[in-house]
Amino acid sequence: MGMESSQLVLVRVSAKAGHVKPMWVQEVRSDGWIACTFARDERRGYWRWFAPHNVISFFSPHTSYDYNGIKEGTLVQVVDTVGIVLRRRGARYDVLMNGREQTVDWDYVVPVVDPCNEPAK
Repeated sequence: MGMESSQLVLVRVSAKAGHVKPMWVQEVRSDGWIACTFARDERRGYWRWFAPHNVISFFSPHTSYDYNGIKEGTLVQVVDTVGIVLRRRGARYDVLMNGREQTVDWDYVVPVVDPCNEPAK
């Protein structure tokens, strides 16, 4: 087995079709070529090499996720209803809507836009 990688890279795998893939970085040469794998820890024979012009960006994997980090007391919109965030529990928010507390998945909750702070068009 190889070393365990701690960095990800987004690479172009098909320029014409526009396909990109996140891969684990195994080696970066001084000329910019990088060796990548689909798994974090793979043997050298499974490495795929990419030229510098096919590298879109390097990034580190998230060790924790804040599910958009909306604070308690924030006025939010859930689909077509407005409510107030009471608390976050894991990947869900407890939101007070229409006089009832409801638990909603994080990806349906968005803060209400304050028209006073919107940039001029």
